[in-house]
Amino acid sequence: MFMMLLLAAIPVARADAGNLSTVSARAYSQAQTGPKRLLIDWMSVSSGKGFSTAQVRGLQQIAKRTGFTGFGVRFPTLEMREHRRADGTRLSKGAGATVAGGWVVPLATMALDVSLVRATSGQAIADVLSSGLAVIGATSARLRDARVGDVLVLNDKWDKPHSIEIGAVVDDDHVDNGDLLVSTEFADELMATKVHKVLVVGEGEPVEFQRELRSGTFRNGAVYRLRRSWDSPDPDATLGTAKFKELLGEFRVKDAGNGRLHISNDWRGTSIKWIHTFKDIPIRANCHKVIVGPLQSALTEISKAGLAKAIDVRNTNRYGGCFQGRISRLADDFGNVSRHSWGGALDINTTTNGQGMKPTLNCQVVRIFRKWGFAWGGNFAVADGMHFEYVGEPRHELGFNSQFCPNDVAVPTTSIPRMRLTPRTTVDTTTTVATTTTVAMTTTVEAITTTTVEATTTTVSLTTMPPASSSTP
Repeated sequence: MFMMLLLAAIPVARADAGNLSTVSARAYSQAQTGPKRLLIDWMSVSSGKGFSTAQVRGLQQIAKRTGFTGFGVRFPTLEMREHRRADGTRLSKGAGATVAGGWVVPLATMALDVSLVRATSGQAIADVLSSGLAVIGATSARLRDARVGDVLVLNDKWDKPHSIEIGAVVDDDHVDNGDLLVSTEFADELMATKVHKVLVVGEGEPVEFQRELRSGTFRNGAVYRLRRSWDSPDPDATLGTAKFKELLGEFRVKDAGNGRLHISNDWRGTSIKWIHTFKDIPIRANCHKVIVGPLQSALTEISKAGLAKAIDVRNTNRYGGCFQGRISRLADDFGNVSRHSWGGALDINTTTNGQGMKPTLNCQVVRIFRKWGFAWGGNFAVADGMHFEYVGEPRHELGFNSQFCPNDVAVPTTSIPRMRLTPRTTVDTTTTVATTTTVAMTTTVEAITTTTVEATTTTVSLTTMPPASSSTP
């Protein structure tokens, strides 16, 4: 019954999928770029380290019992080795202009089931994915002058090339503020199979889903993280990768082994302020030029507040700092590039605030950093209390139920909706639909059924998940 509700709730406004091959990708996608925001409310459960197959099934079972459907979401960082126009001309703008000799451009990618995209982003974007094309976010498209019809050549797990055409440029919301959105089928081709999030949609009561989570071994804010579309802004939310690139620039990388990355010299030479010693609190670090000013302001205010001793300068200068080319310590084969690779994050007091440890930093220090445009890692799904990451906007006046060091402001009340599959009544849109056609939905039923784990075929529940703790490797 739920499947029929999902299908009936999504309006049909597209060219006939059966005739899609007869329509040029360029003309088709330029006419249908989708809404400016996601169409329906959602909940998500995420893990920095990713979920096992059994854990995904357990979360899907909880979703099913409470009137929802849970979809596994993958976030591989794909390696772009070539970007060319439809006529074969190699692109001459951006970091991808000189990709060669093992150098690649990392692209933050989200892989989703097409039926989920149909519900959250609309028919037009779903059709692009189902026809084997990729969707690129507007910010990422600007960075590399990408157009509909361009071809990206991406590496799989074994560094073999796979080509995919850009079928649409969409609002960043539809690519989770990263670079690309692809189908799970394309991700399978590249062997990018790790699930980092389970996105929950449907028609049910959110409180029932959350109650089921708590009845298992799930503990929000420790290893796993519950987020909802109606949550108030989180002061420690980081920027999406595309926005971070827009702020600090995009570079090429080459594998240096053991999780380390060589960062292209052309970018490093113009972006990093080398061996800079800050005033008031003498931290010495290699940081991105953009963050040096705000970081100095934060350190000056901390010093004037009499809190200079809260920062272990000796430890920070020896083991912390900003720039270090590497992938995230929680990464898998397609792990995300650490924000330290941009010199856009600072680690301090590493011994007492290591990754996975309960943070011990002075909360007033944390709030001052937020004031000067830094998100704090102490409230990440895997706590990283030494980590401050530049976001370019003040965050000290955002009221939020942070687990550690909440801001000294009231937390706004938010109403919990009864989630629906029908799109919101007022949705900003950039979609221009040339043709409206009613299309049979048989393939959609098959697609969503294979994604959903039925109770009759498995008994896995959330209790199969390891106990949540504040300590991870």
